[in-house]
Amino acid sequence: MKKLLTYIAAVALMFSFGACSEENGRTFDFDMNPSVGITFPTSAMNFALVPEDGGKISVPLYRGNIAEAASVQLTLTGGDGVFSLVKPTADFAAGENSTSVEVAFNLDDMGTDPVEVVIAAANAEDVAQTGNGKVTLTL
Repeated sequence: MKKLLTYIAAVALMFSFGACSEENGRTFDFDMNPSVGITFPTSAMNFALVPEDGGKISVPLYRGNIAEAASVQLTLTGGDGVFSLVKPTADFAAGENSTSVEVAFNLDDMGTDPVEVVIAAANAEDVAQTGNGKVTLTL
């Protein structure tokens, strides 16, 4: 019995030295995958448009790879020509992980029914692996 307890103690001691190791480095290696890694905060958003908006709304956009400055091409679909992107790109400065995408509209051209507009990344490789590459806006 004494021999068995000695073996169990030796095995437990061996596992205790190996179980507490820590790896150094980043969780994700952007050198191997230089994607911008963008994501919208959600896949759908609602906005109530009012004259105080000044004909523009802002939609947040985030990225994971902040090593260098980057520009991401965007597209806007839907809205029957009433809505448009102020700029067709989302620009990030080096070290910056968020920006806003502005959507312009003319309130006088709109009806009273809600309208759905989709903003999407033009290039799928710019989107984070588990990110939202597009957002549907109900306006």
